[in-house]
Amino acid sequence: MRLHDITPETVSVSEIPELAALSNDRQRNFAIFYVSNGGNGAAAARDAGYTAKTSNRNGGTYAKSPKIKAAIEAIRNWFFAKHTMSKQEALAILSMHARSSLGDVLDDNGNIKGRMVKEAGAVVKSYKVKKSVDKDGNEEFSRALEMRDPRSAIETIAKIEGWFREEIKVNVGNIQFVQNLGGGK
Repeated sequence: MRLHDITPETVSVSEIPELAALSNDRQRNFAIFYVSNGGNGAAAARDAGYTAKTSNRNGGTYAKSPKIKAAIEAIRNWFFAKHTMSKQEALAILSMHARSSLGDVLDDNGNIKGRMVKEAGAVVKSYKVKKSVDKDGNEEFSRALEMRDPRSAIETIAKIEGWFREEIKVNVGNIQFVQNLGGGK
C-alpha cells in the first residue's frame, strides 16, 4: 500500500482513535483524503463530500482545526508505523541473503529453473531469459542469473549488530578525540 492508496475503507477508527474524536464522517474522510493526496485541502474536502464552493474556500482551513490536525498526524503515524521495516525484519532478510547460494535456483542437473528463481525471490538480484532462433529455425533459450552478494549482507548485519568497530583516536595535548566509523550499539 502506498500513501495515496489510503481511503476511508482502508483506515479503521479502532486503529486510529483520533478519527473517533471528529464530529462526523465528512471530517474523518477529509483527514484521510488530506493525507492520501499529499495535503491538498480543497481536493480532500471535495472528496470528503463538502461542496465545491466551500471546498475551494475552506479546504486549507479544515486541516488547521486542532481535532482534524491531530487526526491527520495520527493517520500519517499509523501509515508509517505499518510500513516501516523493523530491525528484526531487516536482519531476517539480510540473513536470508547471506545464506543464499546458487544451489537455491539450480535443478539437479545444474540448470537454472524459473520456478526455483521465483521461490528464491529476494536473494536473486536479476534473472533474464533470452530467446533466439538457430540457423535451422529451432528456438533456443539462454538464461542469466545474478544472485545478491552474501558478503555484503553479512557486512551489513555486522554493522547493524556492532560486531566490529572502527575508531580513529587523536590526542591533542591531554584531550583525546574519538571518531566511531563503523557500526556499533
